[in-house]
Amino acid sequence: QLVRWLPRVVAERMEAGQGDWVNEFRTATVLFAGLGAREGDADDVLALQGEVQRITAILSRFEGDCLGVVIDEKGATLIGAFGLPGRAHDDDAARAIRAAVEIQGGGLVSVGIATGRLYVGVLGSTIRRDYGGLGPTMNLAARLMGKASGGALLDGATARSAGNRVGIEPAGTMDLKGWAEPIAVSRPGDIVRRQIRRAMVGREAVRD
Repeated sequence: QLVRWLPRVVAERMEAGQGDWVNEFRTATVLFAGLGAREGDADDVLALQGEVQRITAILSRFEGDCLGVVIDEKGATLIGAFGLPGRAHDDDAARAIRAAVEIQGGGLVSVGIATGRLYVGVLGSTIRRDYGGLGPTMNLAARLMGKASGGALLDGATARSAGNRVGIEPAGTMDLKGWAEPIAVSRPGDIVRRQIRRAMVGREAVRD
């Protein structure tokens, strides 16, 4: 019964008798989605839960994973990743960009995406532990989310990895805290936005 509460990669490794082999360094695309400030009352908690379920379903449809939700003085942030063990694809960056466009909805969610090498595995101790990621790529995605202002921003590595699979528009450079040099950033282009809108309409029609 507890398996459904475990991260997918952890459950799969444990079922294969490889529970001690969940820690590794790998290249992945990380997505940070800002869900805004929270009031903390019952209605707000329900609204946050609904938004987390919506975004998690989108990540799953593009074969990404939810690494968790963090709440601090700046609000709630959902962390997703593409390219984790068992779900790695050569187009993970493109999948993350398409997912970001759908996650944004009407521009209510700010999204930052970065691609690079990071540690993924167990965080914590034998008393309390979780499965997550660490490294500059995580920090960069968080910084881009903070600058997105209701849009989606991606770093140069994500743009290069996505290639011509999705439409991307250069958005200049940005000075980000923790980076000595300006970071080249891009945004999802109108083409991918139109594709995602058509796909969403198609799914709604099928449900009706």
